Amino acid sequence: MILTNVKYNKNKIVEAVNIFKAASFWCVSSMAL
Repeated sequence: MILTNVKYNKNKIVEAVNIFKAASFWCVSSMAL
């Protein structure tokens, strides 16, 4: 139970990081233009 919970949380963190990276990239790209 705890193990799957940790795995789920890790996936959530990875998802959040990917969204953050995409947002940062979009901001930098729009500034460059």
